Amino acid sequence: MSLAMILRIDSGCFSTEETLAMQFAERRWVEVGKPTNRCRLAGLLCSVIHDCHASVLEFPPVFSARVRVLRRGIFWPSLDSDTAM
Repeated sequence: MSLAMILRIDSGCFSTEETLAMQFAERRWVEVGKPTNRCRLAGLLCSVIHDCHASVLEFPPVFSARVRVLRRGIFWPSLDSDTAM
């Protein structure tokens, strides 16, 4: 399972830079132990967004959207590989 699957992110329409940001996020997710808790995922995405800004790397807008819905508790990570993208 990948971060994109857990967050139900379809990267098919990403620009080259957004794809690089998604790959960076995937690596960071693995480095921190592949969390699935929504609060930890929101924190991870915030960290990735911050690092992308610092590196002047365009990140997918869906990162910000997922942070908002994870924090509000209206989105839950998909832990079932059958329902993930």
